[in-house]
Amino acid sequence: MRRRAPLRAAAGWAGVVAVAGLAPGILDRIDDRLDASLQGPGVRPWLEIATHAGDLQVLAAAVGTAGYRWTRRGEPGAVVALLASFGLAEAIVWSTRPLVRRPRPAGDVPLPMGSSFPSAHAAASASVYLAMGLLLRGAPERPRSSQVAVPAAGALCAAVAASRVTIRVHRSTDVIAGTAVGIVAARWSVGIHGKRSGRRDGGGGPRSRRRTAPTESVGAVRDGGAGGIRTPEGC
Repeated sequence: MRRRAPLRAAAGWAGVVAVAGLAPGILDRIDDRLDASLQGPGVRPWLEIATHAGDLQVLAAAVGTAGYRWTRRGEPGAVVALLASFGLAEAIVWSTRPLVRRPRPAGDVPLPMGSSFPSAHAAASASVYLAMGLLLRGAPERPRSSQVAVPAAGALCAAVAASRVTIRVHRSTDVIAGTAVGIVAARWSVGIHGKRSGRRDGGGGPRSRRRTAPTESVGAVRDGGAGGIRTPEGC
């Protein structure tokens, strides 16, 4: 079943792209209902700040910082997974846009160039922040931060996606599709990393500790002195 998951995801995305390109009116009707909920006067100020979390410069800084820390800790595979997540999301977005060519909504800010569907900000943010959250969740040496990593990443991605609708550079279905792309990219890349690291290190840390414990006990017994064999404390 897991082997068919990429095929199902690709088929589902092909269906979404077909609807967006051939029947845009369906998406417009959905957007008319969803966009209004993100246009309140009390919502816009803080979402305008959140939108910059999806800027390329900010994402590059986040990837660089995380990559530096993981490299120093001897975890280059995590860096590869993070870069793969971002690269896959960007490839899907920029290969989809020429097929859809959806116009941008009429807003009061300078509109970026290119198709509105799917949102590159939403896709890139989800691919980077969610991948970082998933990778941190698998870090046993930091149990507290690992518990909040994924929810915090999800909240940040949701804020970035909502902000793109609030400032009217995207419609709701644009950011929903972009976020879905980022989620799939993050789960796929981190999943591949987890399988490879599990085969190479899977339980290596605990196993090594279990193997060395008897050796240390034997050493303590041998060094017990000439008075005879002494049982180490705690055995």
